[in-house]
Amino acid sequence: MGADTIDDIRRVIREVGGPHLATISQAAGGKHRDLGELEAAGVAAVSFPSVALFAAAQAVRQAVATLKRDRSLAGVSERLMPLPDYYELIGLKAQLEREESYDRAAAALASRRAAQ
Repeated sequence: MGADTIDDIRRVIREVGGPHLATISQAAGGKHRDLGELEAAGVAAVSFPSVALFAAAQAVRQAVATLKRDRSLAGVSERLMPLPDYYELIGLKAQLEREESYDRAAAALASRRAAQ
């Protein structure tokens, strides 16, 4: 962070021990570095902290514009994640299993109390 030129990056790598991580974000504007250039300079890893956010925001913008234009989901359906993939991504099966375990525990507790 703060080493914006390739010369500054090389200097940090030369003078500060340890593996070095570069961060490439939208906030850098036009200062984006080529990954090959960073690797050649000695950068061990690169993070992209906002790329998913900006990609998602652009996809939402395009989907909403298509919905407004076509007044139908037909024009965006191919760009949507399939429902089973979404459920897998968010861990729905594990969440439902947790909820069912709570239901079973609550039923067992209610049964014990009713028996008292």
